[in-house]
Amino acid sequence: MASLGAYRLIAQLGHGGMADVFLAAAQGPAGSGFTKLAVVKKLRENLAEEPEFVAMLIDEARITARLAHPNVVQLFEMGEEDGQLFLAIEFLDGQPLHRVERRFRRAGRDVAPEVFYTVLIDVLAGLHYAHELTDYDGSSLDVVHRDVTPHNIFVTYDGAVKVVDFGIAKAMGRRTETQQGVVKGKIRYMAPEQATGGDVDRRADLFAVGVMLWNAATGSKLWADLDDAGVVRGLVTGEFPASPRSIFPDVPQAIDAVCRRALASRPEDRYVTAAEMRGDLERFLGATIADARKTLEASMKTAFVRERAKTRAVLETAHLTSVASADAFAASAATQRARQAPPAAESDPPQDREHTALMKNAPPRPVAARRADAAPRPDSAARGNSRRATGTVPPPSAETRRWLVAMVVGLALAAGALWARQRQRGTDAVGPARTAAEVTPARVALDPGLRTKVTPSGPLTTRLDGAASAASIGPSSQMPPLATTGRRGAPPTPGPTPASSGATTPPSSGATPMPRPPGSNAKPAASANLDRSDPWSR
Repeated sequence: MASLGAYRLIAQLGHGGMADVFLAAAQGPAGSGFTKLAVVKKLRENLAEEPEFVAMLIDEARITARLAHPNVVQLFEMGEEDGQLFLAIEFLDGQPLHRVERRFRRAGRDVAPEVFYTVLIDVLAGLHYAHELTDYDGSSLDVVHRDVTPHNIFVTYDGAVKVVDFGIAKAMGRRTETQQGVVKGKIRYMAPEQATGGDVDRRADLFAVGVMLWNAATGSKLWADLDDAGVVRGLVTGEFPASPRSIFPDVPQAIDAVCRRALASRPEDRYVTAAEMRGDLERFLGATIADARKTLEASMKTAFVRERAKTRAVLETAHLTSVASADAFAASAATQRARQAPPAAESDPPQDREHTALMKNAPPRPVAARRADAAPRPDSAARGNSRRATGTVPPPSAETRRWLVAMVVGLALAAGALWARQRQRGTDAVGPARTAAEVTPARVALDPGLRTKVTPSGPLTTRLDGAASAASIGPSSQMPPLATTGRRGAPPTPGPTPASSGATTPPSSGATPMPRPPGSNAKPAASANLDRSDPWSR
């Protein structure tokens, strides 16, 4: 079947004048086995768009949501699905009271009237709670059920009693108001003022309970031989047997007194509250109430065996009572944990276990040796990596590949910019372009007191005491031999002539040191052809 909100519809339980009722279930996560049964009540299709009936359903939800009592049915939520309102109500595993009475009569069970008296005691407890319900500011809501009948009293197989269906209940703040002269409810359980369309209060509900008490005490129906018109006529005129003893003399006087007061034609002559009527019934039963409740529970379980089996079959067909669902959830959870757990480490080979056993009996080693063993070794790291590898390495994602490409491009651009900058610096330091003759290394003549420093642009001579000397650098098409100095005061010796040179050029002896003015910190003079980027030329 279909679903409404979080509830999956399982089977249709019945339908009334304005709504259809379904057995439904709200389930937890898949495979968890969690199920919450509920009854879903929704408007019939031909009334789903009628504003009056929609307002009635909303009023029922507002009233029932405020009720929290063991003898009143609970409302879980009010929902909407595709523009259709629905109510999720507590599921009661049992039967309505009118079916219970009929089953007991057909089965010929000799059920004592006291069993039904206990049912009405619980009904009065639930009604009194509803009648006394107040708003959040403490003001009374004046709730009146207006349809207290055996159809709206539910008895579970465990003997619990619940008042259900506050659909036409009267209360302060309702969205819909009953028009003057309009009758709501079942005529055979109505009070005279309700049957004639007058104002009603909680005492109208007590009249309905009095009718059910009369039926339970006599085993018959108060209006058995009359049609609805005759019932209304008897209510208006007051011509009905309010006393059960007038027809069945064996009815206890205490029960007869309760019936006569509850069925009084004038509201002023009835019980004021449901608690007052309940007290009279409890005093009559006394200590037999506990035994009557046990009898009710046992009778419900034995009288509705087929109905209970049918309900279980429906639930099992819907996979709601199978224990296998819990096992499936446990297996699913175990599988999920196994997927999330890291791969188990491989056991050490036999030789490693033997080595471990020997090491346990070995004497303690020095600290330096233990530190050396603790250092990672390439072979052990590779073995650990191989152990952790449980499959093929997945290829990098598209996002990872884009980041790698961007990183490589960025590094290439940075390297190119750095290379261009270094090249520009070298061009600026060298200055304007020079001819090959200008950049050819020159021959330098030094005097015996100088030490020669050879630079890429040519030799530069300085005195050991920091005095500058004149350097004679002349252009030459061939590499001339350099004049080297030996020990201090020795004449310079000519260097060897390159093999490519056919003649030997004697070293120039015309270079003489330039005198340095006293106190001067000037650097050695150099030719204009020296490389300015050389730190020795600055």
